[in-house]
Amino acid sequence: MLTVALLLVVVLSAGIFISGHFLGLRQAVGILVVAAVSSSALQFVLSHISGQGWGFAAMALVVGVVLGGGAVSLRRFFAVGPRPREVLREFWRDKRKLVVVAACAAAAILTLFFAQLSVEKALFWPGFYQSWTAGFVAFMLFGVATTVASLAKPEDDDFDRRVRILFGGQTGRHIDYIAGAVAKVGYYADLIERVYCIEQMDFTQDCYLMSVSHRASIRHYIRDVASTEFLEFSYVPDLVPGQNPVGHLISVTVTGADGVVRKKVGAAGLPILPQAGIDEKWSIDIGKGETINVEVKFRVWCKLGENEVFDPARFAKKIETKIERTCNGPDVTLKCKVRGVEIVYPLSSGGVVKIPVVDDCSPEENAYSFRLEVSSSASGVASALP
Repeated sequence: MLTVALLLVVVLSAGIFISGHFLGLRQAVGILVVAAVSSSALQFVLSHISGQGWGFAAMALVVGVVLGGGAVSLRRFFAVGPRPREVLREFWRDKRKLVVVAACAAAAILTLFFAQLSVEKALFWPGFYQSWTAGFVAFMLFGVATTVASLAKPEDDDFDRRVRILFGGQTGRHIDYIAGAVAKVGYYADLIERVYCIEQMDFTQDCYLMSVSHRASIRHYIRDVASTEFLEFSYVPDLVPGQNPVGHLISVTVTGADGVVRKKVGAAGLPILPQAGIDEKWSIDIGKGETINVEVKFRVWCKLGENEVFDPARFAKKIETKIERTCNGPDVTLKCKVRGVEIVYPLSSGGVVKIPVVDDCSPEENAYSFRLEVSSSASGVASALP
């Protein structure tokens, strides 16, 4: 019976606390009113069910208020923070938290069990229950705080503090500068997709017209820092006689994960000049942990036998590349070098070649290079396929 009374008291006091919160009783007077009503109701329930008095009612009231306050706090947390499923998933991954919660739950259940034994049986159990309860309360007051502090993970701290931990807890303007420098390189490309299309070949000038479509999904991996990224397009063309400009930057489009276009460079395009080439830069604001999609399209004349080299502007987890030919004419040879390994492919009219996928490529290394070669007997101009 005592266990039933305790459970009823806890549920009642928690319910009254939560009701008071949703009714707007958040000021001092409201809290006193809720406490007075709760205490009176608890004393009434206990005196009729188990014969317990005000002391037991006060203890149960504290437990109920703690539960009610926890429920209200969780509601506020989930209203502005992560979803419950994400919190539970993170909680499940941290086995330390599971052990602590399981131990507290087991201790609470044993406390209820020992409470019933202390009433039903004499001699050993009343004294044991008092000692057990005193130890349990002391742990809840002091041990839980210590446990929570020990469960803290440095990776959950804010960005500036994580940087200071990296440098032994130092502070100062030099650490602030380093934090800013780290934030500027806090991006990587999840996926880069490039499609090269050979649209026209001029064997008299040993050159070909190529269009390039570049798509990249860029992610900001610092989850709590927003920063500005600079999107740069730089290209130095081959020297192709009779072509000025050598090509054009057709378009640059940046969209967020929501599909909203943030920046677009298109219309007349920008010329790619002989020798000088092109070197353009645009600023892009990237939010905390956000992903943006960048699409660049350009067309340029290239020399047969000269290498086309691609190296990513930032770390790329995966690079997929396809080379296709949409013009007619004699077959050509495509020679690719992927991370030092050369591969040779035939490329005929209407043909498509997929270069091996490049994983985990840093800006300091070339992802790949390729060149087109033809036999000495090839001549004339190969136009687009009909």
